[in-house]
Amino acid sequence: MKIRTRLALGFTAMLLLVIVSSVVAIANLNRIDQSMELLTRQTDRAVALGSIRADVLKVEASLLIALQERSEGVLTRVGVLIDNLNDEIDRYLHPQTEAGGAVTAASNSKLAALEEANLAFTEAANGYLVKAADEEVWLPGARPIMDSVASAVLEATDALAADERATLEQVQAELQAIQISTRNLLVAASVVAALLGVVLAVTITRSITGPLANLVQVSDKISTGELDTPVPVAARDEIGDLAESMERMRISLKAVIERLRARSGN
Repeated sequence: MKIRTRLALGFTAMLLLVIVSSVVAIANLNRIDQSMELLTRQTDRAVALGSIRADVLKVEASLLIALQERSEGVLTRVGVLIDNLNDEIDRYLHPQTEAGGAVTAASNSKLAALEEANLAFTEAANGYLVKAADEEVWLPGARPIMDSVASAVLEATDALAADERATLEQVQAELQAIQISTRNLLVAASVVAALLGVVLAVTITRSITGPLANLVQVSDKISTGELDTPVPVAARDEIGDLAESMERMRISLKAVIERLRARSGN
């Protein structure tokens, strides 16, 4: 095999190794980006659940105060808080994008439970607001009812929060696994490339320097007039071509010298 062929094959193998490792690394980086986006969405949804819980408690506390004071401004403020709570729950239940499976199929029943609980909470709160505008509401009777419907909403958010945490843990585990595999790939590719480079360097260097050293010795002998020793042809490559050329030169020189000697003898 020619030296240039060996060099081409060696560099092609290293290039293919670099290309394959780069493609896999880029694919893993894309997966990391997708996992990070999903992680961000899940974190936002977990934060939204915490905000919903706080708003539910705020609405209940504000409603009980409003039922006691019965002022128009306080009642109106409670109505605004209820609308804000409904908007926030609606955004949670119906996000604009569901790319990446932010809501799992197992959570569908829990989402329905949250929607149902919020509907009961909103109806109870709005009912007391309407009633308070016309007459005084008996707080000892309203408080346990509001506690009950608020607890239902809180329990629904707790169930969903458990799903969100599980999904977050799964995404984090997948992200960590991708990072580890990418790191291992790059390390393995670097080690293999280094070993391949060393093997190529040693092999090709020996295949060149060894035959060249032999040819140097032969050329020294030819320069001193030793033309009887054939030039060894060790390989069928560029060094072998040079050896064959030197052998033809040796034969030609020997023939010329023999003819000169023959003429001198005559």
